[in-house]
Amino acid sequence: VSLSDPARAFTYAETRDRVDVLAQRLLDAGIKPGDRIAVLSENCIEYVELLLAAARIGAMVACQNWRLQDAELEHCIALVSPAAMVCSPRFRERAAGLAVGQGLNCLDWRECDGRSPDGQAPEPGAPVDPEAGLMILYTSGTTGPAKAAVISHRALMARMQLLRIDLDVDEADGFVAWSPMFHMGGSEHSLSTLMIGGTVFVADGFDAGYIAGLIGEHRLGWLLLVPATIERLIEALDARGIKPLNIKRVGAMADLLPKAQIAQLSSRLDAPFLNTFGATETGIAPASRGTIPAFSSGATWLDRCAAGAWCPTPSTQPWVAHPTRGACTTGSKRRASCGAPRRRRSSTPAWDPKTSTPCSTCPRPTCARATSPNPWPRSSGSVPLRAGWTATTSSAWTSR
Repeated sequence: VSLSDPARAFTYAETRDRVDVLAQRLLDAGIKPGDRIAVLSENCIEYVELLLAAARIGAMVACQNWRLQDAELEHCIALVSPAAMVCSPRFRERAAGLAVGQGLNCLDWRECDGRSPDGQAPEPGAPVDPEAGLMILYTSGTTGPAKAAVISHRALMARMQLLRIDLDVDEADGFVAWSPMFHMGGSEHSLSTLMIGGTVFVADGFDAGYIAGLIGEHRLGWLLLVPATIERLIEALDARGIKPLNIKRVGAMADLLPKAQIAQLSSRLDAPFLNTFGATETGIAPASRGTIPAFSSGATWLDRCAAGAWCPTPSTQPWVAHPTRGACTTGSKRRASCGAPRRRRSSTPAWDPKTSTPCSTCPRPTCARATSPNPWPRSSGSVPLRAGWTATTSSAWTSR
C-alpha cells in the first residue's frame, strides 16, 4: 500500500495509474513544465497525488497555508505567479475568490480526479531536470511577509536519504501524515516515505483516535509529534489500551517539552525521543540521529542521567576532542555533544571540560567512542564547539 486514509487505500500500481491520469489532466488544463500550481486543501490522498503528478510533468506545487488571512494568502500566491489553482471541495469558495483576484483558473479535486474514463493511463511528458523545483513551501513570516522556498527534486531525494541513513527508516516503516501538507512535516516526509517504499497514512489533521489505531497496527519509522499533540495521543492510547507495534523514533524539538513529558511519551510508546529540528529551506540537518532513550517504567529523568543513559552509542553521536587533552568525558554535564535535550539559551551554560565529571563507560583520555562514524556536531540538541576544539574524524564515516 502506498497511500491510505481512514476510508481508502491504494497500492503503488494504483497510485501510479492515478498519478499518470492526473498528470495528463494538468497538461490538458494548460500546465507546462516549470509552471506553478497553487493548492489550497486539507490533508488528503489527492494532495500527495498532485505532488507526484507535478513531478511527472515538471511543474511545481505551491502549498498554501489555509490558516492565513486572505490578504496573506494573496501575497503568497502572487509571490509565485501560478498558472492555476487547485483546491479541495472544503476550500472551494475561498479558493475561487482568491483565484478571481489573481486571474487564475480554479479547479477542485473532483475536476482533477485520478481515474481515467477509459481505464487507460496516458503517458506523461519527458523526464524533468533533477535540479528543477517540485515543491514550494513558505516560511512562517514571523520577521516579515512570508517567503517562498523552492525545493528541487534532487533536494527531496537528498532529504529522503537522510531519513534512511540517520533515522533508519526503511520500506517496512509507515509515516503518519497528520501535519499540514503546507508544512515540511506533512508533504516532504510523505514524498520521502514513498521514495523509500513505505506507506503514507494520511490524516486530516491530528486525529488522535485514528493515529492511535495506526500505532497499534503498523510499524512506523518516525512518528512526528509536537507539544500540543502528546497528551491527546496518550489519552487515546490509554482509553483503548493500545500497545505500540513498533516505532523507531518519536517526537522532535525536545527543548520545547517538559522533561517529565518526554519521559512519559517515550515510555508509553517504547520509542526513543528524536532530539532534532528542521527548517523549511534545508529539511532536517545531517547527523540528526541523536535520540533520548526510551525511559523504563519507574525511572526518573535524573536516574537515567546518573546511570549514563544519555551516553550515545558509537554509531549515533558525534564526539569532540580537545587538541591536547584527547577525548572528552561524557555524562549528563557533557550534553554539549552527548545528545541531551537543549534548554533555552538564557539558561544554558557552556560546557567546561575542567568541571565535567567522567563517565564510567567513556574514560579519559582514550575514549573508545572518539572514532564515531558520525563526526559532525549536531545542529540541534547541542551548543557550538569551543574555539580550538574539533570534531573527531573517522574512516568509517568516509566509507559511508
